[in-house]
Amino acid sequence: MNTLGKNITPLFFKEELRSEAYEAIQRRWSEIVNSDERKTLTPAHHLLYAVVRGKDWRKGFTPITNKRKLDNGGEGEWGLYKALRRLSYSAATCSIFSEYLSDDAWKWITRLVNTNMTKLDEPAYDDSWVQALLEEKLVA
Repeated sequence: MNTLGKNITPLFFKEELRSEAYEAIQRRWSEIVNSDERKTLTPAHHLLYAVVRGKDWRKGFTPITNKRKLDNGGEGEWGLYKALRRLSYSAATCSIFSEYLSDDAWKWITRLVNTNMTKLDEPAYDDSWVQALLEEKLVA
């Protein structure tokens, strides 16, 4: 599946904020992109924003098509790979939404990113990842 349902995305948010977190994250993102703080955003932030909203996180990245770059060994998906790597290794990326995201959100987002880093032609959210997330949340 390429998007997450509204029954899954609230699991990223702190329990006490679940009913309003989705809208709060959209407001926070709007504040950031309409202020000077937007200059600090990286592709990893855009990727994170898509993930916490349950959107297909690959759609925001256009493959490299410059013939010279490709002839010199460039990969078409470099921008996406770099954003995935940065997101998976930098918890600081999640700090822009830290007041809304649950403690487990970083773990689940990292797992999603690492699971899908080499499978870009497959669905953005595979069923095993969603099932594991649901099982952990239902057991906890």
